[in-house]
Amino acid sequence: MEPKQTAPTLHFTEEMKGAVTSISAEQDGVDYVRSYETGKRQDTSLMFHVTIHVADPHRLRTDSATPATLDGWIQSPLFGERCPIHDASFQLFVPVSAYHHEMRYRIVFADSSERLHTLIGYKTIRPGSVLRIWPDTTTLYTRVYSGALRDWPSDSEEARFAGILHIGLFDFMKQMTTLKTTPRSFAAIKDFFYVFARMLMRTYVFPRKG
Repeated sequence: MEPKQTAPTLHFTEEMKGAVTSISAEQDGVDYVRSYETGKRQDTSLMFHVTIHVADPHRLRTDSATPATLDGWIQSPLFGERCPIHDASFQLFVPVSAYHHEMRYRIVFADSSERLHTLIGYKTIRPGSVLRIWPDTTTLYTRVYSGALRDWPSDSEEARFAGILHIGLFDFMKQMTTLKTTPRSFAAIKDFFYVFARMLMRTYVFPRKG
């Protein structure tokens, strides 16, 4: 009897950089752009360096919101140097509505005093000009909460910080060189890029009419 083959896992490293600032509970909604600009002026930068592990990329063909795991570290003068990630997930395309998806990150990390915080971030994928593909897929709207959130936060949960992270062109090109699978599988890489390209084509090139 032949041993059962293990589905390949796809790995790639991503590094995003930006700035955040503290926000108050009295604010009516989160103004990410304003928070980002304030964070830059205050020099409260934030960045993360993570490796994402997508188990069985073929599953993304039927469920593009299948959670992946990630590990790595976060760095910010607000929290410390290379704060270790304790628990985290990444979802490639989560449906928000028929024509709107989000790329979601949930990252629980420990600061320099070993207190836990959760970074929640999303990239917005919705119909628009093809010129929107680059900014939409490289801009992460970011909130940071106290404590460890195991699920996506509800509207009633209050964030302490907000801002924006970006990935630059050079970092994106470097990210592409980190793509690999365990065990080696060209089909797994093809599945991942098929799902990614299919969503971008449906959203920006041939958007559905509702």
